[in-house]
Amino acid sequence: MNSRTRIDAATGAPNAGWSRRKGLALAVRVAIVVVPFVGAWIAIRLTQRWYYHPEGWPGVVIWVVQAAAVGLLASRAISLYSRRLTPLVALFEMTLVFPDYAPSRFGVALRAGSVGKLLRQPELRLSEDAQEAAEQAVQLVAHLRRHEPLTRGHTERVRAYAELIGEEMGLDEADLNRLRWGALLHDVGKLAVPESILNKKGLPTRDEWEILRNHPVAGAKLLEPLHEWLGEWVRAASEHHEWWDGNGYPAGLRGEEISLSGRITAVADAYDVITSRRSYKDPLSAERAREELVAAAGTQFDPAVVRAMLQVGLRPGARAGWLAWIFELPGLAPLAG
Repeated sequence: MNSRTRIDAATGAPNAGWSRRKGLALAVRVAIVVVPFVGAWIAIRLTQRWYYHPEGWPGVVIWVVQAAAVGLLASRAISLYSRRLTPLVALFEMTLVFPDYAPSRFGVALRAGSVGKLLRQPELRLSEDAQEAAEQAVQLVAHLRRHEPLTRGHTERVRAYAELIGEEMGLDEADLNRLRWGALLHDVGKLAVPESILNKKGLPTRDEWEILRNHPVAGAKLLEPLHEWLGEWVRAASEHHEWWDGNGYPAGLRGEEISLSGRITAVADAYDVITSRRSYKDPLSAERAREELVAAAGTQFDPAVVRAMLQVGLRPGARAGWLAWIFELPGLAPLAG
């Protein structure tokens, strides 16, 4: 599929866009890990051939130290470049339709590492052009993995869980695409929250919590240029912390005052938080997560959305990037972002 094939922007029909490429996502993951080691091995071999040839035990010791230093430097240098492709893993896992044409995933991944111009604005804003704003939004989501590394992969998993729920609830493809966007962008407002708060080990203080609670408002303001294109589905960013009984935030909406996008994303978000490791808690099992959702149905969550989540039938993680958990293991997490 030509990445720049035009699509029907009015209907959102998926004539072009990004389709999920699991094989390529896996290949990039492997390359990010393996290429620095291969580069280090080549550097050591070249050092052995062209520079110092050891003689006797002192020479061997010097050669080992020299080889280790060269290998480490080569590995670190290559990692600095190869890790710029880390966002590409998440992008290959996505199915998305764009307003006008589907941009190159490689280009988006590379630009995600240089979003400083956007972030340095006195007020973070997207372009008024829907196509450009959509591309910028994806770049910001990719950057969010660096901004909040302790929850790496959360956004992508929530998007996948929300998609499963939407399919179970019978959404058509156009609305599914808008839901994918809404869920993907639900936490983009966290870019307005200092990294020191997001990555703090332990629970936030009262003042820090007030700053955190503002991220839905910040997200809604940032995503205004996409409202005409995505409609109410963009409200996932502002409403995924609203409660069915009206006790949520930031607006205290209740029942169907909350958009379907917000209600679905709320369940998907909670499921991932429950089943993922955080600095302040260990992950719970999928079974326990379902029990928690059932207990909160009718208060925190729309009962119909919880029912759809339960009817999915298998743990959504199977569709949310089935190798994502590997990169949460100690020692491997830095390789994912």
